[in-house]
Amino acid sequence: MNPWMRNLLCGGGGGGGGAALPPTGRTMLANLTSSLILDEGTGGPTWSRATKAWGFNELGYLVELASGCAFFGGARLVRNRVVTKSEDFSNAAWGKTNITTASVVDVPAKYTTAFSLIPTAVPGQHYISNTAGTPVSTTGTAYIVSVIAKAFGYSHLFFFTSNAAVYFDLSAGTVGSATGSSVGSTSIISLGNGWYECRIRCINLTGTNFEIHSTPSNGVFNYLGDGVSGAKISAVSFVDVTNYDASYVPEYVSVGVLSAPFHGAGIDGAKYFETDWQGAPIPAANLLGFREESAATNNLLHSRDLSNAAWSTKTNITAAKTATGLDGIANTATTLTATAADAIILQPITLASAARCASAYVKRRTGTGTISFTQDGGGSWTDITSQINSSTWSRVQITATLANPSVGFKISTSGDAIDVDCVQNEAGSVATSPIVTTTATITRNADSLTFQTASNIDFAVGTLYCETQIASSLTSRRAVLVGSDGFSYINTGDANTVWKAYDGTNIVIKSGLSDISTGKRKRAIAWGTGLKVTGDGLSPASGSFDGSFGSGATIIIGQSINGYVGPVAIYNYQMTDAELQAITA
Repeated sequence: MNPWMRNLLCGGGGGGGGAALPPTGRTMLANLTSSLILDEGTGGPTWSRATKAWGFNELGYLVELASGCAFFGGARLVRNRVVTKSEDFSNAAWGKTNITTASVVDVPAKYTTAFSLIPTAVPGQHYISNTAGTPVSTTGTAYIVSVIAKAFGYSHLFFFTSNAAVYFDLSAGTVGSATGSSVGSTSIISLGNGWYECRIRCINLTGTNFEIHSTPSNGVFNYLGDGVSGAKISAVSFVDVTNYDASYVPEYVSVGVLSAPFHGAGIDGAKYFETDWQGAPIPAANLLGFREESAATNNLLHSRDLSNAAWSTKTNITAAKTATGLDGIANTATTLTATAADAIILQPITLASAARCASAYVKRRTGTGTISFTQDGGGSWTDITSQINSSTWSRVQITATLANPSVGFKISTSGDAIDVDCVQNEAGSVATSPIVTTTATITRNADSLTFQTASNIDFAVGTLYCETQIASSLTSRRAVLVGSDGFSYINTGDANTVWKAYDGTNIVIKSGLSDISTGKRKRAIAWGTGLKVTGDGLSPASGSFDGSFGSGATIIIGQSINGYVGPVAIYNYQMTDAELQAITA
């Protein structure tokens, strides 16, 4: 018995995901809990999603993901919104007004570069400037701006943006004057050797441009420089901290330093962490892995604002965008109130006949009467009363094959009210993640993640392990696809309790497993002397093997699963039945 197996069966193995997986013979490991980058193996990820998307962060709030930013369920995302070059101030991305910059060898601990800011010998303001990316201007948001700085002849650093202006005394290590309606709190923290982290918590910013001034004293930003004195700075960060405790200080994430996939999220300046905002490990059960979704279009307009005229039928009902939404921000969702019995609101859509799924997040505000949902204009109503409550958001959905859907709600009892957010109508039979719309329909492109087969998999003999959760009622769902052959080969009509392995010729099916759509499940296949497949620690199903499991140059992670994948591990040997049971238990 190999040492790992002995350790595991005797109770010494680690629990969950990669902790319990044998290291011997492992040719590839992609944990995919917080990064696209391989933990073990050859080559980097090839990743794309050419549109923005949305997801729920580790606190349960809806957040917007920039185009190309991967989503890892349950992990904490930190995104530095400085547009580029967060630590290279000589770069042209930083505008320079009456000031020069130069690299210096005096660098603060834990940082890699530093630059001098030397005001020129001319009268006026002396500063560098840059831009923080949207959506900075959203009312109700909070940002922490952080500048790493040190006195270098002049004593003060002045940070300025719309509705926020703060002086920092780099000689005394104190905060000077602070003005502007967006200034929530300020602090200055010593990093040693004269370096300080200057922080501002900004609330309800109304602009994205910002300036960093070197000044001789508090309150002075217009003066005659001497061409010698100034300050040193090392890094700048601009991070959304909406819905986090006021004491939360996000980690610094560089922008414009690394190449793709950057910090593992797929876009520059974004990084996921497996710790919460207080630094404690996020429970492994909460780390769902990499989310893969098919392309989808929300055909409804103004999905969060049902007071808009796009919701053209309003009978015995008022709609006001006054509710706190899924993002935790006030006045981002809609309250619907019945002014008489059988109050109705609808939005009609002109579309060809197809299978469609209508969904919405709903919370009861007042009353106990019947609440109904429709996508055929009220030809049929689905009673959702039992699915909603007054304390949490509940997602309701209905499916049907129809043309020209008309989506909306009916409140049966006068005076009853509900809160509604992220109403969606999309093709198919499964509600995908929210797609927020305003004046136009929005399409979220498909997620695409692949790794190379070369050096990562032996087609003739091996074992493939995966943890995954897959949406129900989709066509040809695959957690991992090796060329044209499949790991998780599930078709429409297959039960969610089966798991298939396919070598291009033979299909081996394991039945009686846990429902793959209701939680993250452990699955494994092995090939060499026959083809085997199992999950949930059960004895494997066995069948014939055609001699090559897979073909081609790519390993595809997730194909039409609308769910989560990770970790994925590949071995260069065929595990025994007992080993397959142990790793999937």
